[in-house]
Parts: sequence; structure tokens; C-alpha cells
Amino acid sequence: MTDSNKRSYYRVNDKVALIARKIEPGRVSPNELFERRIRETGISNRFIHERAKKRPSLLSIERRYPEVASYIEYLEDKIQALASYTSSDQSPLPMTPDHDVSLSASGLSFNSRADYAVGDQLEITMRLFPSRMVVYVIATVTRREPVGGKGLWEIGVKYTHIHEDDREQLFQQVNHVQTDSLKVVVN
Repeated sequence: MTDSNKRSYYRVNDKVALIARKIEPGRVSPNELFERRIRETGISNRFIHERAKKRPSLLSIERRYPEVASYIEYLEDKIQALASYTSSDQSPLPMTPDHDVSLSASGLSFNSRADYAVGDQLEITMRLFPSRMVVYVIATVTRREPVGGKGLWEIGVKYTHIHEDDREQLFQQVNHVQTDSLKVVVN
């Protein structure tokens, strides 16, 4: 395998909600933009991250008191909806998957009607499923290829700005997709 084909993280095919926008050079620094967007998506993401960390405790409660665990999950869903609603994230990011992507913790590829150039910087917002976690990154276009005369481009990007909690969430997402794929193969 050549060095150019080696990847630093596992990659999986997944479905996500995705919005990509080109960062116009000179309008705003990528660092400023990144910090602003991370603050905007913060409360909802923190809730989801904390919920995942407490999952083992909920499973313990579920074994002993299934009705209580069911009610806790109901309350968590309502709190999550409220956190999402009160978040200052006003983006039109869909609540259902709308893009097939090749996803990793270091980059992704996706189809786009916009023809970005290699080297362009993009701000990318993704909603992962089933967690509904919103991941915000700034990335550099590393590859662009036409997709069979459909007016689409396959865009490959490498993340240049990503919060460590978001990278961890991407690790977990990749692991989740791989585990689900293995379950299908075994069954």
C-alpha cells in the first residue's frame, strides 16, 4: 500500500444530515468561525455526550426497574428536544439523514452540486444518527471528482478544525456502524 493510500482512521459508509459551505478567503478567519460555531452547538452536544457516558448506569437501573428506566429515557428525550430548541444553532440542518457519506474521524467524502476546488476551506455541519449529535468542522478539500454526468461532484475533505469531543463522537459513530455491519454479516 502506498503512503498516499494509507488512512489514519477507519472509514465507514453512513447516512448523515449535512450542510457544507465554502469559507470565502479574507471574510472571517477559520479559527474565529470555528470557535463561534462550537459555542452555538454546545449545550445540545454536551447533553448528548453526558447521556452516552451515563448509559451504563441507566442499563443497571433498567435491569432492576424497567418502568423507571423507560420514564428516565422519556424525560431525557424531552430534555434533548428542549436543548436542541433553545440552542442558538439556527442552521437549516435536517433532522433526518440526507447525505450518503464516507465518514472517518479525520475526514469525509460526500456528493455535492457545488463544485469546490482542491484547497478550498469548507465549514461543514453534520447531524449523526441515531444520536442526533451535531458535529461542526472546518475542512480542506483534498479531492474532487465528477460523478457520472449528473452535475454532481464527489468531494473529499480533511478536517483542519474539530473539537476533541466531536472527534470522539465520530470514533463512536464509526464503531457503531462497523458493529451494526458485523451483526448483519453474523445473522
